[in-house]
Amino acid sequence: MPIQIICPTCGKSLKAPDSMAGKVAKCPSCGNQMTVPEAEPEVHEAEPVAGSELNPYNMSGLLDEAADDDYRLSSKPSAPSSTGEARRPCPACGEMIVVGAAKCRFCGEVFDQTLRRRTADPEELKKFRGEARGVGCFWIFIGTLVVIAGLGLMAGGAQNVGLPPGIGLLLMGLGAVWLILGVFACLKQLWALYVGLVLSYLSLAGNVLSLVQGEAGPQTFIGIGLLLIVIATAHRAIKRAGKLRAAGIPLSSSP
Repeated sequence: MPIQIICPTCGKSLKAPDSMAGKVAKCPSCGNQMTVPEAEPEVHEAEPVAGSELNPYNMSGLLDEAADDDYRLSSKPSAPSSTGEARRPCPACGEMIVVGAAKCRFCGEVFDQTLRRRTADPEELKKFRGEARGVGCFWIFIGTLVVIAGLGLMAGGAQNVGLPPGIGLLLMGLGAVWLILGVFACLKQLWALYVGLVLSYLSLAGNVLSLVQGEAGPQTFIGIGLLLIVIATAHRAIKRAGKLRAAGIPLSSSP
């Protein structure tokens, strides 16, 4: 009767012949070396594995029973199926899956953190980095322009256009905020994306208000268009960041 084995590293459920009991063998999936335990009675009959004589240090002949990535990681008691295997509802789709499964074979939801990292799409991290850098560079550009405008007003330009003297200092402070947010957004800091997104919405509201009041010029329409692009990009970056963090991937890691 074949011996049931569960790899402690990748969680795959495997079979080995009785002759392998007590010997060291290697998992064909992750390469982890493990000791094959003594045979234990199974709940149901299993067909013998043809040609399953193994090299003690190579478990390439093991029968992989992880159908549709429904890996077995534990034997916690639950509602048994018709085959005697304990099952539970998937938290994501509600379908019945094997208890301790690392991945749902119906909806594809991954539960095991190690498997999450292994199955995560590396393109998601690249896209997040590109979007965060794009938004950050735009905010740095805007902050630089605002700081320059503030310096011009502090140098006497405010009196020429009839503005209060303190408006230049206010613009410099606002420009410094945009610069800081842009730098941290380029460093993939999620809080900077959230704060910058809020300020972008406020800037968009100010431009729309000017448009409604009839005080808009060509620069107002350009500003509204650019803000809409930046807001959409920031939202995409935040959404990708949520997926990456759920997969246990640091946002600052290299793709």
